[in-house]
This record gives sequence, structure tokens and C-alpha cells, in this order.
Amino acid sequence: MHIQLIAGVLGALSLGQPADTTIALDGETKLTIEIPMGSITVQAWDRAAVEISRVDGEAMGLAVSRAGQALRIRPEEPEMADLDLELMVPAAMALELRAPFGDISIEGTRGDVTVESVEGDVTVAGGAAVVIRSVEGDVTVEGARGGVSVSTAAGDVRLGAVAGALSVEAIDGDVV
Repeated sequence: MHIQLIAGVLGALSLGQPADTTIALDGETKLTIEIPMGSITVQAWDRAAVEISRVDGEAMGLAVSRAGQALRIRPEEPEMADLDLELMVPAAMALELRAPFGDISIEGTRGDVTVESVEGDVTVAGGAAVVIRSVEGDVTVEGARGGVSVSTAAGDVRLGAVAGALSVEAIDGDVV
């Protein structure tokens, strides 16, 4: 089952059903996702919409809110664990993702990317300005065009084909 929502009329919305949802956008929007545990996989596309799917096929269990040009997604209940999400987003969309205990993967975006992770690997292919803060996990950034800032306490950092200002802090890990 697939539900289409018009984001311009969203105030706060609870996505208790189904396992996937598409939110149409009406202009430039920043997406913020906060999940306590689980993975976030983001792929860019050329549609003016965000498609959200749970990998396990379970009901969404997500709260979606919209304030101006900001779209925020989080669990309906703070104690929800293991939300593995897959998203399709507009290529130019700015992203702010927080998954303290899970992997985060972003591919094909041209917007600014901010990622926070405590324990999990972070991979970004594309992006404008990319900022990643990680405590434990490997970080890989390829093809960022607006500068890269990475800080990690324990994990390897791999950068390739990046342009712009570069700042890397790695306490216990290799930087390539």
C-alpha cells in the first residue's frame, strides 16, 4: 500500500501505517531525521518528494512535522528501537541526520549534509558542504563539492574527490 501526502498542508502527522509513504514537496525544504537506533539510507532522485520506507516492512511508527521549509521525521515514541529507514529525496535537499546507534548512508545528493552518529559507519557520496560528527565508526566521503568537516574519536576516515575547505579530526583511526 502506498500513501501520497501533500506536504504543504502538513502540520504534524503521525505515520502509523503503512510501511512506506511519499510526501510531496512545494519548494526547497530541509529534511531532519532523528532516530535513536537503526540505519538510515538515503538516495537522491529528481522528484520533488520524499519517499520513506521501513526496511522491515513494519508500519511506519514515525511522526512527521513541517514548519515552513523544514521537514522533521522522528519516531512516534522516543523508546522505539531499530528503525531501519530507506529514503528517496530530491537531489538538492539539505539533510540533517542523527542516528546515534546505526549506520548512515547517503548517495547522490547535491545539498548540504550534516550527520551525527555515536556508533555506526557513515558513508556520503555527493553533497555540497558535508559535516560529520562521529564517536565510533568509519567515515567515508566521496565527491563532496562544498567542503568537508569530519570529526571522529574511533574510526577510519576515507575521503575521495572532495572540493573545498577540508577539516579532519581523528583521534584513533587512519585518515586516507
